[in-house]
Amino acid sequence: MFQPLSTERVMHQQFQMAYDFARGIVARSIDGERLIALLLGIPRLGKSLVSDLLLEDFPAQSVHGQQSIPIIRVVTPTSPTKKSMAEAIIDTLDSRRYGRFSADQATARAMFLLERAQVRILLFDEIQHVVERNTSKSWYEIADWLKVLSDKLNLSLLLIGLPKAREIFSENDQLRTRVRPAHIIYPYNWNQPGDIAEFCRCLLSVSQLLSKQGYELPNMTDLDVVRRCYAATDGRYGMVIKLFEEARHLAKKAKSKIITRNTLHDAYQASIAADGDTRNPFASDAELSDSVLVQRYVAVLNEAGLRAARPKRGQKSAPGMAAHADGGSQ
Repeated sequence: MFQPLSTERVMHQQFQMAYDFARGIVARSIDGERLIALLLGIPRLGKSLVSDLLLEDFPAQSVHGQQSIPIIRVVTPTSPTKKSMAEAIIDTLDSRRYGRFSADQATARAMFLLERAQVRILLFDEIQHVVERNTSKSWYEIADWLKVLSDKLNLSLLLIGLPKAREIFSENDQLRTRVRPAHIIYPYNWNQPGDIAEFCRCLLSVSQLLSKQGYELPNMTDLDVVRRCYAATDGRYGMVIKLFEEARHLAKKAKSKIITRNTLHDAYQASIAADGDTRNPFASDAELSDSVLVQRYVAVLNEAGLRAARPKRGQKSAPGMAAHADGGSQ
């Protein structure tokens, strides 16, 4: 039976850290604390899977005939306002329609439903939508609306999205002082030996999953293969999955169960290569030096407005590469 790689949950290091952070917020909230927390990261790092697992780990329960839902997930509207945010909560908890609401009516209805369901954690996914299409005045209003919601219902907020979401709190001092430092999920950094080792473990995990399905792959312990895969994915596990899903599709299309470097070359071109990308990492003449790989990592972070995370205590940068990564904190 066909099994998508994306359904196989590999608890690799960066994902495990993000999940532990989020689960800790949920557990403390259920115990009575009121917290506001941010889980951020660039695309294809597992943010959606973290929220999926939280919903599985803390399911709805029936207590004395009353349904109790400890955590709900709400997708932030693409054009968020106080009214559309409240309506998104209503849609999550009650699919029935009652006609048109004003912003105040929608908020009152949302609060009633949250209280009745005994919700302790309100998880807003794609929270960066607040800053993508609104003015700073709108950011302030929505941030203040979130604060009031949390205060009045004594519930926690877990906000998940892209790094730009941090700007939501730049205009609202009251809420900014209540928000915990954001947990940021980073790609694996070619500048850090520990990250390289963990990225190799990710490749091995994927190759083992494919091997169980009868596929033959290149040797994933070969440093040349590791370098090419890193250059193709910029150290993002989700992009590793995307690359090998496409490679498997191409092998199946060719009525073969052999994935070669040429297969990966074509898979990269079909599923990852950006417009104007002239250098395929699986080409024989691709530049794969340490400095190039580190520069690719830094470029991804720069595009997202992030700085490279500082090495963990006791961990050193790879020799000769420290100058390429900008210091920063996680």
